[in-house]
Amino acid sequence: MKDILIGEVWYCSGQSNMEMPMKGFGGQPVENSKKIIEEAREEIPIRMFTVAHHISKLPVDTLNGEWMLNTSDAVMNTSATAYFFARKIQAELNIPVGIIICAWSGSGIQPWMSREALLPFRDIVNLKYLDDLKNQQIRGEREAACCMRYGMVNPLLNCKFRGMLWYQGETNHKDGRMYARMLPAFVKDMRQSFDCGEFPFLYVQIAPHNYDGAELQLSAELREAQMKSMKEIPNSGMAVLMDIPGHPACIHPAKKCEVGERLAAWALAKTYNKEGIAFSGPIYRSVSFIGKMAVVDFDYAEDGLKSNNKK
Repeated sequence: MKDILIGEVWYCSGQSNMEMPMKGFGGQPVENSKKIIEEAREEIPIRMFTVAHHISKLPVDTLNGEWMLNTSDAVMNTSATAYFFARKIQAELNIPVGIIICAWSGSGIQPWMSREALLPFRDIVNLKYLDDLKNQQIRGEREAACCMRYGMVNPLLNCKFRGMLWYQGETNHKDGRMYARMLPAFVKDMRQSFDCGEFPFLYVQIAPHNYDGAELQLSAELREAQMKSMKEIPNSGMAVLMDIPGHPACIHPAKKCEVGERLAAWALAKTYNKEGIAFSGPIYRSVSFIGKMAVVDFDYAEDGLKSNNKK
Protein backbone atom coordinates (compact mmCIF):
# COMPACT_ATOMS: atom_id res chain seq x y z
CA MET A 1 0.00 0.00 0.00
CA LYS A 2 1.13 3.57 -0.62
CA ASP A 3 -0.03 7.15 -0.17
CA ILE A 4 -1.77 6.37 3.14
CA LEU A 5 -2.81 9.36 5.26
CA ILE A 6 -3.99 9.36 8.87
CA GLY A 7 -6.25 12.30 9.60
CA GLU A 8 -9.79 13.65 9.72
CA VAL A 9 -12.57 12.61 7.34
CA TRP A 10 -15.78 14.61 6.95
CA TYR A 11 -18.90 13.40 5.13
CA CYS A 12 -20.48 16.16 2.99
CA SER A 13 -23.99 15.85 1.59
CA GLY A 14 -26.96 17.82 0.29
CA GLN A 15 -28.24 19.22 -2.97
CA SER A 16 -26.83 21.54 -5.66
CA ASN A 17 -25.18 24.09 -3.38
CA MET A 18 -23.14 21.27 -1.84
CA GLU A 19 -22.55 19.59 -5.19
CA MET A 20 -21.54 22.85 -6.96
CA PRO A 21 -17.91 22.32 -8.01
CA MET A 22 -15.12 24.84 -7.62
CA LYS A 23 -15.31 25.60 -11.36
CA GLY A 24 -18.97 26.57 -10.86
CA PHE A 25 -21.98 25.78 -12.98
CA GLY A 26 -22.60 27.18 -16.45
CA GLY A 27 -22.96 30.94 -16.09
CA GLN A 28 -22.78 30.60 -12.29
CA PRO A 29 -19.21 31.04 -11.01
CA VAL A 30 -17.68 30.41 -7.60
CA GLU A 31 -16.02 33.56 -6.35
CA ASN A 32 -12.20 33.45 -6.23
CA SER A 33 -12.16 29.92 -7.65
CA LYS A 34 -9.41 30.55 -10.19
CA LYS A 35 -6.92 31.41 -7.44
CA ILE A 36 -7.92 28.40 -5.31
CA ILE A 37 -7.64 25.99 -8.24
CA GLU A 38 -4.21 27.33 -9.19
CA GLU A 39 -2.93 27.04 -5.60
CA ALA A 40 -3.77 23.33 -5.28
CA ARG A 41 -0.67 21.24 -4.52
CA GLU A 42 -0.28 17.49 -4.14
CA GLU A 43 1.88 17.94 -1.07
CA ILE A 44 -0.98 19.64 0.79
CA PRO A 45 -2.64 16.65 2.53
CA ILE A 46 -6.24 17.08 1.38
CA ARG A 47 -8.03 14.21 -0.35
CA MET A 48 -11.41 14.29 -2.10
CA PHE A 49 -13.87 11.51 -2.91
CA THR A 50 -17.03 12.29 -4.90
CA VAL A 51 -19.74 9.61 -4.98
CA ALA A 52 -21.25 9.08 -8.43
CA HIS A 53 -25.01 9.53 -8.78
CA HIS A 54 -26.98 6.32 -8.35
CA ILE A 55 -30.51 5.57 -7.16
CA SER A 56 -31.98 2.30 -5.96
CA LYS A 57 -35.09 0.90 -4.28
CA LEU A 58 -32.95 -1.54 -2.31
CA PRO A 59 -29.67 -0.97 -0.42
CA VAL A 60 -26.62 -1.62 -2.61
CA ASP A 61 -23.06 -2.36 -1.47
CA THR A 62 -20.89 -0.80 -4.19
CA LEU A 63 -20.42 2.65 -5.68
CA ASN A 64 -18.35 4.51 -8.25
CA GLY A 65 -15.74 7.05 -7.22
CA GLU A 66 -12.10 7.33 -6.17
CA TRP A 67 -9.91 9.29 -3.78
CA MET A 68 -8.33 12.22 -5.60
CA LEU A 69 -5.07 14.02 -4.86
CA ASN A 70 -5.07 17.74 -4.14
CA THR A 71 -4.35 18.75 -7.73
CA SER A 72 -5.80 21.65 -9.71
CA ASP A 73 -7.74 19.31 -11.98
CA ALA A 74 -9.30 17.45 -9.03
CA VAL A 75 -10.07 20.60 -7.02
CA MET A 76 -11.75 22.16 -10.05
CA ASN A 77 -14.32 19.34 -10.06
CA THR A 78 -14.76 19.03 -6.28
CA SER A 79 -17.53 20.54 -4.18
CA ALA A 80 -16.52 24.13 -3.49
CA THR A 81 -18.25 24.26 -0.09
CA ALA A 82 -16.62 21.02 1.06
CA TYR A 83 -13.20 21.99 -0.26
CA PHE A 84 -13.18 25.42 1.38
CA PHE A 85 -14.10 23.67 4.64
CA ALA A 86 -11.29 21.11 4.26
CA ARG A 87 -8.78 23.78 3.26
CA LYS A 88 -9.51 25.78 6.41
CA ILE A 89 -9.42 22.76 8.74
CA GLN A 90 -6.18 21.49 7.23
CA ALA A 91 -4.46 24.87 7.49
CA GLU A 92 -5.57 25.55 11.08
CA LEU A 93 -4.83 22.09 12.50
CA ASN A 94 -1.97 21.07 10.19
CA ILE A 95 -3.36 17.55 9.72
CA PRO A 96 -4.51 15.52 6.71
CA VAL A 97 -8.19 16.05 5.85
CA GLY A 98 -10.40 13.90 3.64
CA ILE A 99 -13.83 14.86 2.34
CA ILE A 100 -16.44 12.45 0.98
CA ILE A 101 -18.96 14.32 -1.16
CA CYS A 102 -22.30 12.57 -1.57
CA ALA A 103 -24.71 15.12 -3.07
CA TRP A 104 -27.33 15.48 -5.81
CA SER A 105 -28.67 18.72 -7.26
CA GLY A 106 -32.33 19.39 -6.58
CA SER A 107 -32.72 16.58 -4.06
CA GLY A 108 -35.13 16.83 -1.16
CA ILE A 109 -34.34 15.41 2.26
CA GLN A 110 -36.59 12.35 1.73
CA PRO A 111 -34.29 10.54 -0.77
CA TRP A 112 -31.46 10.65 1.80
CA MET A 113 -33.46 8.95 4.57
CA SER A 114 -34.00 5.26 5.20
CA ARG A 115 -37.39 3.61 5.15
CA GLU A 116 -37.29 3.12 8.92
CA ALA A 117 -36.63 6.83 9.49
CA LEU A 118 -39.53 7.79 7.19
CA LEU A 119 -42.15 5.48 8.77
CA PRO A 120 -43.45 8.30 11.02
CA PHE A 121 -44.04 10.33 7.83
CA ARG A 122 -45.70 7.60 5.74
CA ASP A 123 -48.93 9.60 5.66
CA ILE A 124 -47.18 12.27 3.57
CA VAL A 125 -44.30 10.31 1.98
CA ASN A 126 -44.84 7.52 -0.56
CA LEU A 127 -43.03 4.41 0.66
CA LYS A 128 -45.17 1.85 -1.19
CA TYR A 129 -43.28 2.34 -4.45
CA LEU A 130 -40.25 0.69 -2.83
CA ASP A 131 -42.12 -2.63 -2.78
CA ASP A 132 -42.58 -2.73 -6.57
CA LEU A 133 -39.27 -4.47 -7.24
CA LYS A 134 -40.31 -5.69 -10.69
CA ASN A 135 -40.21 -2.10 -11.88
CA GLN A 136 -36.82 -0.63 -11.11
CA GLN A 137 -37.65 2.73 -12.65
CA ILE A 138 -37.85 5.53 -10.09
CA ARG A 139 -39.84 8.56 -11.15
CA GLY A 140 -39.21 11.93 -9.56
CA GLU A 141 -35.92 10.63 -8.16
CA ARG A 142 -34.98 13.99 -6.68
CA GLU A 143 -37.79 13.66 -4.15
CA ALA A 144 -38.43 9.89 -4.14
CA ALA A 145 -38.02 8.42 -0.67
CA CYS A 146 -34.88 6.44 0.19
CA CYS A 147 -33.53 6.18 -3.37
CA MET A 148 -30.27 8.08 -2.77
CA ARG A 149 -29.84 6.67 0.70
CA TYR A 150 -29.88 3.15 -0.70
CA GLY A 151 -28.03 3.89 -3.94
CA MET A 152 -25.27 6.23 -2.71
CA VAL A 153 -25.05 6.27 1.10
CA ASN A 154 -25.43 2.59 1.92
CA PRO A 155 -22.05 1.56 0.41
CA LEU A 156 -20.36 4.08 2.73
CA LEU A 157 -21.80 2.79 6.01
CA ASN A 158 -18.56 0.98 6.96
CA CYS A 159 -16.65 4.27 6.73
CA LYS A 160 -15.78 6.19 9.88
CA PHE A 161 -15.62 9.96 9.92
CA ARG A 162 -15.30 12.87 12.31
CA GLY A 163 -18.48 14.70 11.36
CA MET A 164 -21.02 15.61 8.71
CA LEU A 165 -21.70 18.71 6.62
CA TRP A 166 -25.20 19.24 5.19
CA TYR A 167 -26.21 21.91 2.66
CA GLN A 168 -29.81 21.21 1.67
CA GLY A 169 -33.30 22.61 2.14
CA GLU A 170 -34.09 24.60 -0.98
CA THR A 171 -36.20 21.78 -2.44
CA ASN A 172 -38.15 21.45 0.82
CA HIS A 173 -38.69 25.18 1.29
CA LYS A 174 -42.47 24.98 0.82
CA ASP A 175 -43.03 22.97 4.01
CA GLY A 176 -40.97 24.27 6.91
CA ARG A 177 -43.12 22.49 9.50
CA MET A 178 -42.47 19.11 7.93
CA TYR A 179 -38.76 19.88 7.61
CA ALA A 180 -38.59 20.80 11.30
CA ARG A 181 -39.64 17.21 12.06
CA MET A 182 -37.67 15.51 9.32
CA LEU A 183 -34.24 17.07 9.85
CA PRO A 184 -33.76 15.75 13.43
CA ALA A 185 -35.10 12.35 12.30
CA PHE A 186 -32.64 12.35 9.38
CA VAL A 187 -29.66 13.11 11.65
CA LYS A 188 -30.68 10.43 14.15
CA ASP A 189 -31.00 7.97 11.27
CA MET A 190 -27.54 8.83 9.91
CA ARG A 191 -25.87 8.59 13.30
CA GLN A 192 -27.38 5.18 13.99
CA SER A 193 -26.55 3.88 10.51
CA PHE A 194 -22.93 5.01 10.44
CA ASP A 195 -22.37 3.96 14.06
CA CYS A 196 -19.90 6.81 14.64
CA GLY A 197 -21.54 8.01 17.83
CA GLU A 198 -23.14 11.43 18.14
CA PHE A 199 -20.86 12.98 15.52
CA PRO A 200 -20.99 16.73 14.80
CA PHE A 201 -23.74 17.69 12.37
CA LEU A 202 -22.96 21.06 10.79
CA TYR A 203 -25.42 22.48 8.30
CA VAL A 204 -26.18 25.56 6.22
CA GLN A 205 -29.23 27.79 6.54
CA ILE A 206 -30.48 28.38 2.99
CA ALA A 207 -29.32 31.60 1.37
CA PRO A 208 -31.41 34.61 0.27
CA HIS A 209 -33.34 33.93 -2.93
CA ASN A 210 -36.79 34.72 -4.34
CA TYR A 211 -37.94 31.11 -4.19
CA ASP A 212 -41.62 31.94 -4.74
CA GLY A 213 -41.49 35.70 -5.07
CA ALA A 214 -40.15 38.23 -2.63
CA GLU A 215 -43.54 38.74 -0.99
CA LEU A 216 -43.99 35.14 0.19
CA GLN A 217 -42.56 33.80 3.44
CA LEU A 218 -42.26 30.06 2.77
CA SER A 219 -38.45 30.18 2.65
CA ALA A 220 -38.42 32.18 5.90
CA GLU A 221 -40.41 29.41 7.56
CA LEU A 222 -37.89 26.87 6.29
CA ARG A 223 -35.03 28.93 7.74
CA GLU A 224 -36.87 29.11 11.05
CA ALA A 225 -37.23 25.32 11.01
CA GLN A 226 -33.49 25.03 10.38
CA MET A 227 -32.72 27.42 13.23
CA LYS A 228 -34.97 25.58 15.70
CA SER A 229 -33.33 22.29 14.75
CA MET A 230 -30.14 23.36 16.53
CA LYS A 231 -32.00 22.84 19.81
CA GLU A 232 -33.49 19.55 18.65
CA ILE A 233 -30.26 18.02 17.29
CA PRO A 234 -27.48 17.45 19.86
CA ASN A 235 -23.95 18.42 18.81
CA SER A 236 -25.12 20.51 15.83
CA GLY A 237 -24.27 23.93 14.43
CA MET A 238 -25.66 26.11 11.66
CA ALA A 239 -23.91 28.49 9.29
CA VAL A 240 -26.10 31.52 8.53
CA LEU A 241 -25.96 33.07 5.05
CA MET A 242 -28.53 35.87 5.27
CA ASP A 243 -25.78 38.52 5.24
CA ILE A 244 -24.03 37.09 2.19
CA PRO A 245 -25.06 38.83 -1.04
CA GLY A 246 -26.82 36.45 -3.38
CA HIS A 247 -29.02 37.03 -6.39
CA PRO A 248 -32.84 36.88 -6.47
CA ALA A 249 -32.74 34.92 -9.72
CA CYS A 250 -29.85 32.55 -8.93
CA ILE A 251 -30.22 29.92 -6.24
CA HIS A 252 -26.46 29.22 -6.14
CA PRO A 253 -24.56 31.95 -4.23
CA ALA A 254 -21.05 32.55 -5.57
CA LYS A 255 -19.51 33.10 -2.13
CA LYS A 256 -18.85 29.46 -1.30
CA CYS A 257 -15.67 30.36 0.61
CA GLU A 258 -17.72 32.05 3.32
CA VAL A 259 -19.98 29.00 3.56
CA GLY A 260 -17.14 26.50 3.92
CA GLU A 261 -15.22 28.66 6.37
CA ARG A 262 -18.26 29.31 8.55
CA LEU A 263 -18.83 25.58 8.79
CA ALA A 264 -15.13 25.20 9.58
CA ALA A 265 -15.43 27.79 12.37
CA TRP A 266 -18.09 25.64 14.07
CA ALA A 267 -15.86 22.57 13.72
CA LEU A 268 -12.72 24.32 14.98
CA ALA A 269 -14.51 25.75 18.02
CA LYS A 270 -16.80 22.89 18.98
CA THR A 271 -15.23 19.72 17.58
CA TYR A 272 -11.53 20.58 17.88
CA ASN A 273 -11.87 22.93 20.90
CA LYS A 274 -9.78 25.68 19.35
CA GLU A 275 -10.12 28.81 21.46
CA GLY A 276 -10.73 32.32 20.19
CA ILE A 277 -12.91 31.29 17.25
CA ALA A 278 -16.04 33.34 16.48
CA PHE A 279 -18.21 30.51 15.24
CA SER A 280 -21.74 31.94 15.19
CA GLY A 281 -23.59 35.15 14.53
CA PRO A 282 -26.40 36.31 16.84
CA ILE A 283 -29.18 33.75 17.33
CA TYR A 284 -32.57 34.65 18.80
CA ARG A 285 -33.13 33.34 22.34
CA SER A 286 -36.22 35.03 23.84
CA VAL A 287 -38.37 38.16 23.98
CA SER A 288 -40.14 39.99 26.80
CA PHE A 289 -42.55 42.94 26.63
CA ILE A 290 -42.41 46.01 28.87
CA GLY A 291 -45.25 48.33 27.99
CA LYS A 292 -44.84 49.15 24.29
CA MET A 293 -41.19 48.02 24.28
CA ALA A 294 -39.98 44.58 23.15
CA VAL A 295 -36.72 43.39 24.73
CA VAL A 296 -35.09 40.70 22.57
CA ASP A 297 -32.27 38.51 23.86
CA PHE A 298 -29.75 36.78 21.60
CA ASP A 299 -27.08 34.16 22.08
CA TYR A 300 -23.64 34.93 20.64
CA ALA A 301 -24.17 38.70 20.86
CA GLU A 302 -22.30 39.66 24.01
CA ASP A 303 -21.85 43.27 22.87
CA GLY A 304 -25.40 43.65 21.60
CA LEU A 305 -26.50 44.39 18.04
CA LYS A 306 -25.50 47.43 16.05
CA SER A 307 -26.31 48.64 12.55
CA ASN A 308 -22.88 50.18 11.89
CA ASN A 309 -24.53 53.45 10.90
CA LYS A 310 -26.77 51.76 8.36
CA LYS A 311 -30.55 52.02 8.29
